[in-house]
Amino acid sequence: MKKIILILMILSSLVSTAFAKIQVPEDSRWVYVAGDKTQEDIWMDLYTFEFGKSLDSDYRHKDHTFGRIWFMRNMYSSDTRLVLFYEFDLQCHTARLLSGTSYDGNGNVLASVPKSYTEEAIVPDTIGETYFMIAQTLEKIHNDKEMLNLFYKMAREDSDKYRKL
Repeated sequence: MKKIILILMILSSLVSTAFAKIQVPEDSRWVYVAGDKTQEDIWMDLYTFEFGKSLDSDYRHKDHTFGRIWFMRNMYSSDTRLVLFYEFDLQCHTARLLSGTSYDGNGNVLASVPKSYTEEAIVPDTIGETYFMIAQTLEKIHNDKEMLNLFYKMAREDSDKYRKL
C-alpha cells in the first residue's frame, strides 16, 4: 500500500510539472510588443529602459547614443521564457546582448547567456529589428514627459486588452 501511495505522489508531482505553462506576465511593468498566445509573444519592461553611453568605457562606440531595454519572449510551444537585456547603438544600427536567461514553465532557469561584447547588425524584418525600432522610438520621446506618458498609457491599454484575449 505504501508503494502505491508513493507512486501516486510521484505521478501527481510529474503531472503538475507537465502542465506548468508559460503565462503572459500580469505585472504592469511588462507591456505587450508583438506576437500571439498560440506561438509566442514579446514584452518590454517599462521600468528599466534607459538611454546614454555604453556600459563599457573601452567599447569602441562609446560616444554614440545607446538604448538599453529588457525584453521578455514567451515561446508557448516549447513552454519557455527568455528574459533578455539588450544594448542598442542607435547610430550604428547594432545590438549586443548584455544578459539573457531562459526559464521553463515552472520558473526554473534553463540557461544563462554571459554578456556579449560582440555587436551585431540589426537584420531587417526580424524580432531584433522590432526591438531596435522600440529603442529608437523611446529614445526620441523619453525626455518629453507628455509623449512618454501617452506611450505608457497606450502600451498599458494594449497590454491589458491582450491579456484578456
